[in-house]
Amino acid sequence: MAVYDLEKLSFDLREICKANIVAKLAALDTEKADGVTMQAPHASAYFFQALTKAQASQYPCFVFFGMDDPISDGLGPMSVEEVELFFIVMLKDTAENEIYLQRMLRYSRALKEIFQENFNSTPWKNKLKITSVAPVSFQIAGVASTFAGAGVKVWTKF
Repeated sequence: MAVYDLEKLSFDLREICKANIVAKLAALDTEKADGVTMQAPHASAYFFQALTKAQASQYPCFVFFGMDDPISDGLGPMSVEEVELFFIVMLKDTAENEIYLQRMLRYSRALKEIFQENFNSTPWKNKLKITSVAPVSFQIAGVASTFAGAGVKVWTKF
């Protein structure tokens, strides 16, 4: 029997995001009804932990996900690791200051709601803590465009 581990959890969370983001962004567009429309990342625009300029330049919107360094606690067989996985929607900067900020906050909300609503969708029985990540600027070496991103961190123990 295979062990449900951090590798499987991270890719399960990616699949939950992919399966729900289009509908969640459309629901936010309908709720807000202010003419600011959200672009969903393409299904192949999910990049784990590393990103090249070739990957970033072909998508106006993508999801960058990965994990921060795990923190170990315990001794021997009683060791436990705390880990934060992050999911950030990255969007090419369009210089539309107010609209751009609205989009970043809506992407963050969408991701937060997706993971909250699908809290029990994985076999992982440990608690997941979901927190928002403040919008950040992002520059990729060799790419003329700048990006901004917003998203969530999902914390758990293994």
